[in-house]
Amino acid sequence: MTDCRTRALIVTRRGSLQNGLQALVMSIPHVDIIGHVGDGPRALEMVREHHPDLMLLDTNLPNDEEWRVLEQVAALWPEIRCIVLADDVEQQQKAAALGADIVLLKGFPPAKLADIIEKLLPQ
Repeated sequence: MTDCRTRALIVTRRGSLQNGLQALVMSIPHVDIIGHVGDGPRALEMVREHHPDLMLLDTNLPNDEEWRVLEQVAALWPEIRCIVLADDVEQQQKAAALGADIVLLKGFPPAKLADIIEKLLPQ
């Protein structure tokens, strides 16, 4: 028997965005959250240890660590789907250039993210 559940990692600083993302992802029936971390080194450690199917990455990590995380995940684990949550068009373009599968500008409707996750991942 195979497990068809999607494993998601949330990478963002603690606060309302993390809480909102967690609630949204938990509402998608076939997606499990394997963790939520607030810095780049811990994000990469979680990816190495748990190999998620999906990573939700905020562009507000300390010391611009999100770019290193995105670059390494795209290079070493291209099968991991990365959705980046950007503050502005400049970050949106940078994330796309570094290998993000989807880049959303913050302020998007939650239903849009849920729909993107559903379409991006096999069920």
